[in-house]
Amino acid sequence: MILRTTLVFCLCALIVACGGASGSSDAALAPASVSLSGTAATGAPIANTVLQVKCLGSTGLVATGTTTTDSDGRYVIAMAGAQKPCLLELTAASGAVLHAVSNDLTGVANITPLTEALAGAVLNQQDLSALFTGLDASLLSAIEKKVNAITVSAAWTTVRAALASKGLDVAGITTEPTTATLSASAVGQGNAYDKLLDDINTLSLPPANLYLMAGGSTFVKLDGTGTALAIQAGDWVDGGSAARGSAWDCVHDTKTGLYWEVKRNDPTHLRHQGHLYSWYDPAQWLDDKLSTPTNPVYVNITGGSSGSESSGILNSCKGVANAGKCNTSSYVDAVNSSALCGFRDWVVPDADTLQGLLKDTPAGPMIDSNFFPNTRSGTVSDIAYWSSSPSANNTAYAWHVSFGSGVVEDGLKSSARPLRLVRGVAATTVNRKSLITCDSALSGTANPPLTNIPASRPDSRYTVTDTTVLDQINGLVWQRCVMGVSGAQCDQGNPARRTLADAVLDAQSVGNGWRLPTKNELASLVERKCSSRFVRGTLGALDKNVDGALNLTTFAQPKYTTTVWSSTPNAAYSGQTWIVNFYNGFVSYTGNTETLNVRLVRKP
Repeated sequence: MILRTTLVFCLCALIVACGGASGSSDAALAPASVSLSGTAATGAPIANTVLQVKCLGSTGLVATGTTTTDSDGRYVIAMAGAQKPCLLELTAASGAVLHAVSNDLTGVANITPLTEALAGAVLNQQDLSALFTGLDASLLSAIEKKVNAITVSAAWTTVRAALASKGLDVAGITTEPTTATLSASAVGQGNAYDKLLDDINTLSLPPANLYLMAGGSTFVKLDGTGTALAIQAGDWVDGGSAARGSAWDCVHDTKTGLYWEVKRNDPTHLRHQGHLYSWYDPAQWLDDKLSTPTNPVYVNITGGSSGSESSGILNSCKGVANAGKCNTSSYVDAVNSSALCGFRDWVVPDADTLQGLLKDTPAGPMIDSNFFPNTRSGTVSDIAYWSSSPSANNTAYAWHVSFGSGVVEDGLKSSARPLRLVRGVAATTVNRKSLITCDSALSGTANPPLTNIPASRPDSRYTVTDTTVLDQINGLVWQRCVMGVSGAQCDQGNPARRTLADAVLDAQSVGNGWRLPTKNELASLVERKCSSRFVRGTLGALDKNVDGALNLTTFAQPKYTTTVWSSTPNAAYSGQTWIVNFYNGFVSYTGNTETLNVRLVRKP
């Protein structure tokens, strides 16, 4: 099979190239010597083919050199006056373009479809030919930071599991494929590595599939016109350029179809990272449930008040039509007027969409800074990003997401917070007559339930049996009752509160693929239309220990549970793990020795 774009990745390998580098005037800082050997193959060896190498040379320079593979696809190249990292490229007679990256001074770097997949995934670059063509010292420095034992191991683990799931035998390669022993054969098969390459050819897996199988990102950086950057592997540089891969305006998530705004580090720019806004949505309607003829009540079209046109912080933003009205609505208007990345339909993301940018195993910042530079990522709550979702906990509150702490909660709409826009989401159609009903028995309260908020987890999303619930959106299967509770209506027994360690043991004892959910999986159950503050307890009064921010029709639960463990540790704080509080829908964390409730999940 001919693979048109094949990359290769070498973790401990060495690449060496000659020529193109000038020596340093300071002998102590002079680049070291590098050498590399390996085998180029796509199943059959790539024989008698020119191999080009580019390495980091002296300050601001790139060292270059060439060599030729032998009849078995093997090569050796050595070069003085060069240092790691290096990038290799060759074009086979079949048309396959292969690359390898090395981040060591000596070693092995094979060039195969598997190493291409690893290189692309680790460098966030599916087209390494463009990167190789535009390679300079700054890009090589960026490559060195991305290539390490952790990133390579993670990519190889992912692609190895994906290949095994397709019935391929991966047992013969015990180390990542850039450094594994490869004996290629033009006739028949060489070693186990060569057999795996032949099997991959039989499956006709294109390079793009291998890239994604290796854990390649679905994010694509775009310039101001909406065109994908040729160089995706570059790092952000203030004042950089799209041509050099060092600046971009938007990110396209090819998995979800969403486009995201990228911030700048420039106080005079419309999209400066430090600009703050109040939550404001002028679209209103007269609420026929709360209003009287003498006292009309207007609410936001998606629930609650319209918010505040100003945060009270004078000139907290730039570029909007009225500097005294730094709010979410005026910012949306300004960005759409600018036709960011060629689009004029940017909106404020709802809480679920915004929360989707949070890394599931976070180590701050809790957003992928390779694609989203200039993100406010401190841990204080007042820099959390606004969503468009009003809170059912209070008419004057809306949901926000912190990319510093990872916490998802609500706050006053009049407070000043940053904002990141999105496009590509379907507009919400609010139908007050067809939404699920929350318990609104507390008539006459100062803050009655916000019945206009669209249901985020409607009954139609789920398929229910007596003991399980299938989420048709993400494919997860949930236990309908929390552990300790059973029965078709989850009305037998009592919730079993566990420490994290005991919760893990309980999940293991159940078996059959049941496990604790990750933070993001557990958060996918939050019903933002409802809140426990409007749910009656067993005595007919407010009960602070009841679930409310959950579809209680689907998850039949007369025995309320409130706070539930996830399996995701908080990387910022030792001994802390992420939880979801279904009283108010908050996503937070707590100590591992706390006793909380357990709801298990599995794949179908």
